[in-house]
Amino acid sequence: MSEHSLSAAFHGRLKALGLTEFPCGIGTWNKSHFESGGSKKKSNPDWEEKDEKELLPNTLTELLRTAQSPWHHKDDWSLEERQLKELAVHSPEAIEDSFVFSYFRSLRFVDKGVTIVDEGLLKFCKLEELTLSVNYISEVNAAHLPRSLKVLELCANHITSLEALCQGPPALFHLGLGYNRLSSPSEYSYLTSSYWPNLLSLDLSFNDLDCLPALVSSLRTVGQLRCLVLQGNPVALCACYRGFLVDSLPNLTALDDIRITPEERNRFAGLIKREDLPLAEAVMIIKMGSIKGLPNPVCQPDADSASAFPLVSFSYRVTYELLCSRPPPSRCEQKTDESHDGTALDTSKMAEVATVQAENTVAMVEKNGKDAERQTDSEENGKGREHQVGIEKNQKSPEQERDTEKNGKGPVHGGPSPVPVDVHITEALQWATVMDTNYRREHVIQDLAALKKFFSGSLQVSLVEEKVLAWPVSPSAAETAPLKSSSAKKGGDRDKSAKGKQKDKKKEPPLQLRYDPPILQTLGSVTIKLDSFLTGEQHLDVICDMGILMSEPPVEPPAVKDIKQEGKKVKEEKKKDDKKTPKAGRGSPGSSKSTGSAKTKGKAKESSMPELKEESLASSPVPLSVPFHMQLFQWQTAADVESGKI
Repeated sequence: MSEHSLSAAFHGRLKALGLTEFPCGIGTWNKSHFESGGSKKKSNPDWEEKDEKELLPNTLTELLRTAQSPWHHKDDWSLEERQLKELAVHSPEAIEDSFVFSYFRSLRFVDKGVTIVDEGLLKFCKLEELTLSVNYISEVNAAHLPRSLKVLELCANHITSLEALCQGPPALFHLGLGYNRLSSPSEYSYLTSSYWPNLLSLDLSFNDLDCLPALVSSLRTVGQLRCLVLQGNPVALCACYRGFLVDSLPNLTALDDIRITPEERNRFAGLIKREDLPLAEAVMIIKMGSIKGLPNPVCQPDADSASAFPLVSFSYRVTYELLCSRPPPSRCEQKTDESHDGTALDTSKMAEVATVQAENTVAMVEKNGKDAERQTDSEENGKGREHQVGIEKNQKSPEQERDTEKNGKGPVHGGPSPVPVDVHITEALQWATVMDTNYRREHVIQDLAALKKFFSGSLQVSLVEEKVLAWPVSPSAAETAPLKSSSAKKGGDRDKSAKGKQKDKKKEPPLQLRYDPPILQTLGSVTIKLDSFLTGEQHLDVICDMGILMSEPPVEPPAVKDIKQEGKKVKEEKKKDDKKTPKAGRGSPGSSKSTGSAKTKGKAKESSMPELKEESLASSPVPLSVPFHMQLFQWQTAADVESGKI
């Protein structure tokens, strides 16, 4: 990028003011007012007065002040801009370079492409406020700053070091360094009273400062400091952040634009005396509510058919991504053990749960002679029901996430700067109209810099369906299991005594099953933005709306189809009989009965219409949703820190 100095930017703005052009300066519009005393000023050759009438200075000044005037300019780069233009109307002979440089008290160049603060700035001998936000400045040499400067705003630049700025800086009251690239531990040494003895306000927001003890030890030497902004830094994510700063800086009156009250200072009194403060840890609390809107996956197959196997069991889990973290300390483990704690995605654990579910299904089959689980559409391809839910292109499948967890590496989190994340998963839930996850987990994260990068991106919450197929170990069991139930129906009471005798002699062994690997399918996912945590928010509540799931209708049992075919045959036979019988006349009793029955049928149809409408409204599909709550925990009192209460 080509260099663009601050002096060049100033001269460009000064030329745009038009201090020598109408209605400022000297020209035919005010020439006679400045020709007395033998001092004739050169007029502007570009201006031609058609009616040769001159305007009074007040009229010219009004053209500068009226908002609808084309010569009206807003004070967008200096508070002295309008005053200087009015001065160019009343005293145009005073507008000289030396006067102009000494006239300005404030300069504001925002997003003007400035790359260098050159020594030309020293010409502004009375400059007190300089704003150079949203430019491309990498360093500022203190030798190029006027000694009169009181406010320096360098927000949103490319500053990585304060070394050049601290080589004899002016006595600033405010220093703004937000949205830069300060990260090195050596930068803390430049934030002391040796360089800023009069500093009242300091803005260090949205940098990469991640060592809270070193930062506080430097800022404690700045005795005049009253306002401090640190939000957006990794240190602001620490659970002890606000309490530690409030107790460490007794003269501070506002932190992150929030006033420090005497009551708050009293709550954190004595916090800095503790030696075991977790000053490099952030605590994230994740909660989830009830899952709603999931269609029932269970359909009842025919128990008399030979297709009772495979047995299919379904379970549902919610997964979410979070930055890799270590296990919580002992004081937090007791709380998480009492609740339903999530674990990393582990198919072995999921298979154990599925095995228990399948064994329960076998017990139901042997007891009732019916398979209460859903039958698959095809035994060969093993495909489950499909849902019309869109999945993002960059989303990994559950199988890929499971493989990365086994290798000890989490998936890579998408965003501005990818960081490794773990996929956490809730306990398995059986289908219900409302499935309460009752999930709560605390995550302790020590890498604050990586956590800031994670918050700059997003988090993905998904609902995963797990399907497990169970088959009998011996092929003969698959044939005998359904036959037992059918023979029990046909035999009736005469076989009860025989069965009782057989049970007394020898009990049948339990049915042994083999289980296929679980089949995972993502039913829906939602991406949640997390940047609000960097701006001071501590809570994030989202209803994860995953849309309406459309499931395929269950296959109709063969028995029902046979009944329908028999009904059709009976109707056709009745029609043939009606054709053979003679038709009754209009005046006969039969005709009146037929007309009466037709009317009653019409009324019945009309009365059934509103019922059908009510049923259709009542059965309208509900979108699949999961309430998701995320909290960046902050200690509220010194007593809570001591007790470890979260």
